[in-house]
This record gives sequence, C-alpha cells and structure tokens, in this order.
Amino acid sequence: MAGRPGRCRRPAFPMEKFFRKKIPAIVFGLFLFFVVVFTFLCLFMAQLPVLVVAGEQGTVLYLPLSKGETFSLTYLHSVQKTPVWENFSLGEGDRLILDSTFYESLGVGLPFLAGEGKLANEHGRFILTGLNRSFAGVDLRIAPIARQALVYRGRRYDLNDLFPSDSLVRIRAGRCSPAKLIWHTDCGRLKIF
Repeated sequence: MAGRPGRCRRPAFPMEKFFRKKIPAIVFGLFLFFVVVFTFLCLFMAQLPVLVVAGEQGTVLYLPLSKGETFSLTYLHSVQKTPVWENFSLGEGDRLILDSTFYESLGVGLPFLAGEGKLANEHGRFILTGLNRSFAGVDLRIAPIARQALVYRGRRYDLNDLFPSDSLVRIRAGRCSPAKLIWHTDCGRLKIF
C-alpha cells in the first residue's frame, strides 16, 4: 500500500524529535550563560573612578566619583580656630584638583596672595577660587581638635569617627569594580548611596 501520490514519506531521524524539543531549552541556556558572563564582567572587571579614603589599618571608604564631581575637606584651622573648606574635583589621570578654598579669617597658613587665585570676601567669608592645583592624593593626620571631615554628595563623614587619633589618612582617586563598591556598602561598611 502506498501513501498519497506525490508524497514521499521520509523515515524519522531519531534525534530530530529530541532536538525539536530541546532547542528552545538549549537557546535559553546559552542566553542565560551569556547574561551571567556579561554580568560577571560588568561587576568584577569594569573599573569605575572612586574616591578612596584609607588609613594605616586599610581602606575605609570607596566613594563613586565622576570626572568633574566635587567633594570637600573641612577642618578647623589650627591657629585661627575657624572653619576651612577645601573643595576638590576629579581631574584627568585620576588626579585630585583643588578648585577653591573657603575660610573665615586671614592669617598664618591661609592663602591670600593675588597670584594664588581669585580672592573674594562674601558676607565675611573669604573665597579663593581658580586654584586648579593637581594632587595625586591628600595626606593628613587625624587630630580631634581639628574636627576633620569629608563632605561628599551632601553627606559629612567625620574622619575622627572613622580613624584613631594621630593616624595617617590618605585621600586619593582610584579605580574600583562595581562588585567591590557593593561589598563595601552592604557588608558592614558605611552606606554611601
């Protein structure tokens, strides 16, 4: 007995049925594999610019910092006993750029010469702008009387609370993976977002 005329019946390939059912699962598996690899590469291999605050015991803060974004160091001047704000931004080659300084009195150790930038007095506060000084990092010793702090995105980080008195602290620009940022914000470290 023959089948319909003009139609040749092909014997079923035994693996054809298997592949017809498994191809969607294989495609989904490959897609999932590539998503996992891509996520891994983004989280662990990509390097983002950050502000690194480290003491002698190790790094305490990694703060995401975009090019041109600003942060401030603030402290009480040792002689004048008035607040000083030093305003920095991230420059080329992961350099910190001192853009401006605010202070409330002229005196020893405070810039005042015209060649050091543009000095203005606004409501009794001296503002020195146009400094454009480049630094690889800023080193400072923690002194409780100075009340040193880092102000970043409107949040104040009191360095006296983060580091022991008289310890050396280095603030610098660096690179950090997103995974490391997540680790430092979620695993007992300071919350930064």
